[in-house]
Amino acid sequence: MDLPNSLAIEPSLAPLASILATVDPAATELVQATRQLAAGVVGGSAAASATSWLALDRPAQDALTVHLTRLRARVDALSAVHAIGANAHLWREANALIDAAATTDVMVRAMADLFSSTGRIDDTTIREVFVARRISEAVETLAAGDRIAYVAHNNHIQKTPVVFDGVLTAYSAGSMLADSLGSGYRAIALTHTDDQVPEMSFPAATDIGFRVERADSAPIGEDSVEAACANVLQSADASVVRWEATGEAETIRIRSQSATAEVGAGAFDAAIVFASATTDAAVRVLGLD
Repeated sequence: MDLPNSLAIEPSLAPLASILATVDPAATELVQATRQLAAGVVGGSAAASATSWLALDRPAQDALTVHLTRLRARVDALSAVHAIGANAHLWREANALIDAAATTDVMVRAMADLFSSTGRIDDTTIREVFVARRISEAVETLAAGDRIAYVAHNNHIQKTPVVFDGVLTAYSAGSMLADSLGSGYRAIALTHTDDQVPEMSFPAATDIGFRVERADSAPIGEDSVEAACANVLQSADASVVRWEATGEAETIRIRSQSATAEVGAGAFDAAIVFASATTDAAVRVLGLD
């Protein structure tokens, strides 16, 4: 559902090139030129990809955007022309791939601006819209009784905008899914009452551009979901609380890595609150701890 390889462009362009070689060989030169430009944007995360994008000179950055825009327009137009036919499914797949590539390009620009302190408020909503659209499209193909589990950071799945210290950061994919799916969308938060929490430390010389280190957790406030489970967790490893149990306040606080996010009262349907927050085996295997 998410952008391929967490914000590198080539993972979308490689399969796109294979498809267009069959259905649109006239686009070969444009595809090759686009891939050459995109090769400079690499990394296993937004942090790494944005750093590599910043290393490109401005003409290369702009040329990549122009090439992706031209290719996106062509694929979109021809997909509409070939909506019915033997290769209709290939055109649909090509459209999804170029959508991912072009969205990744503008998202990398947004992340680069964020790292250089010139970012615009809620620019990262670009990624949230992409994810919400892909999930909504997948929902339409489900058979009766089937469900989709979208596993992501609380800030991506919450049903209300993402706010830190009173500043809007993004409109979440969860808020868009709640609008489009109504009661068909359920959001379950994950948090903890530990004194420390795994946190990202960057820049770092890793494939994803950061390391994971333990940091002090934000204090547990009275108006937080963690406070609602504090007494229970004195004698248990975890607790589940219905979101309504946190009270009727317009704003509720919930931990977000080492910070605290301010969420609306309807942000989640429930929260799973653990007594501890640890780096799991996957993190250790990747060498990020």
